[in-house]
Amino acid sequence: MFRRFNSGLAAIALCLAACTALFSCVKNDRRTASDIIPLEYLLRTGMDTLVIPVQNRYPDSVQSTNLKNMLVGELSDPVFGSVISSSASLLLPYSDSTQFVDSTSVINIYATLSVDSIFNFQSTDEGIPLAISLHKMLTPLDSTNNFNTSLKEGEDYEARPLNLFKTVLYGGTSAVDIEIDPDFGTELLQLRVWDFKDIPTFTQKIKGIYIKAESGGKLLGFKLGSSTLTLRYYITDYTRKFNMKDTTETFALGYSYAVNSFSNTKSVDLTDENPDYYIYLDGLVGVKPFIDAKVAWRILQDWVEENVTMVEGDRLIFNRVLLRLPVLRPYDYTQFDREYPPTIYAFTQGETTTNTQTTKDTVFFMRPIPDFLSVSSPGTLDRTRWEYGVDITQWCQDLVDTDSEDELLDGDNLWIGPVSNNMFDNGGYKRVTLHGNKAESHPTVEITYTVVPL
Repeated sequence: MFRRFNSGLAAIALCLAACTALFSCVKNDRRTASDIIPLEYLLRTGMDTLVIPVQNRYPDSVQSTNLKNMLVGELSDPVFGSVISSSASLLLPYSDSTQFVDSTSVINIYATLSVDSIFNFQSTDEGIPLAISLHKMLTPLDSTNNFNTSLKEGEDYEARPLNLFKTVLYGGTSAVDIEIDPDFGTELLQLRVWDFKDIPTFTQKIKGIYIKAESGGKLLGFKLGSSTLTLRYYITDYTRKFNMKDTTETFALGYSYAVNSFSNTKSVDLTDENPDYYIYLDGLVGVKPFIDAKVAWRILQDWVEENVTMVEGDRLIFNRVLLRLPVLRPYDYTQFDREYPPTIYAFTQGETTTNTQTTKDTVFFMRPIPDFLSVSSPGTLDRTRWEYGVDITQWCQDLVDTDSEDELLDGDNLWIGPVSNNMFDNGGYKRVTLHGNKAESHPTVEITYTVVPL
């Protein structure tokens, strides 16, 4: 049986519910048993939203080693400018027992580049020609040149191209064959069996191949390992009854290692320490959102002093700090997935072995902050709210636990960039425009905290 409620009681209940809903939206400390337990013994929680200015900065360098592909090409845009990527890779033998003899001569030599991906801003741009050239590496590929600005013509690779003819690519393609100067084949024929048996010895003699983007309207990703260099030669070896025998030797171009060399010709012009309405995130080595650790430290210290009730001995614990970055919605939604990264995250830029840089460093490593490994969906794009949410809890906790801003170094600053496979994404190109500090929908920092008595 249903009971009919008194209309007066219903009205009172409705008013109480409205008041509860109203006060639940107020950002304040929430205390338990505060009337009977002294303040110094209370566990207090709260929520608040702050504004920490986001800048646009151009990174000194980013790591450019890549285990996915060799990224080669050029893209141009009226806002973001041009991005150019070339790639250096190892050239390794498939066999460890190849034995050339003195009586050999080159028939021909050619490279086959296997295309893994093609990126351009518009599908209509696929037909824009991309000119590339191949060059012989002069220096080994090791940890000293794993950064975007380190490969230089004449120092790290020969200026003279290896390809006999200008190579121009049109439209979509699955593979590219490039005829190589026979002189390079003659150089390969000087190798001996012990060179093939020991990879470090081989790479000291044949240091690799540099694929250079000359011009074009797209980026091509060439597959590591699937791209090859084929040497056809005559061999005469009477002990094995060979007389001008036509045979081949194949080498892996890239194998599992490549260094992509990035450069931007215009994105640096978007650098702005106080962007008003737009913030830009340009992939690879382009301009990126940036938060100054010292500025954030001062804002957090002032917020604690003005808004958080604490007594001596209390500890402020951040349960969650979420950096919300509203996205400028694209006019053309067909371009959205092509250009906007599905995930972005916060990085610090420090030495290759530590999280902190010193004034003597010349190259820096983009490293996701530790929060990345402790949250389920870091930096994913919320298409309902049209914003990225980046969890920076531990980074903010470290800031409020720092006694003085003088203790903070440049390596503590935050850079926002695309992420893939738990690392800075340098295997493809993405770009996104965010709302700036003075826009109606601007970046905010949403804080949930607890004051713990000790």
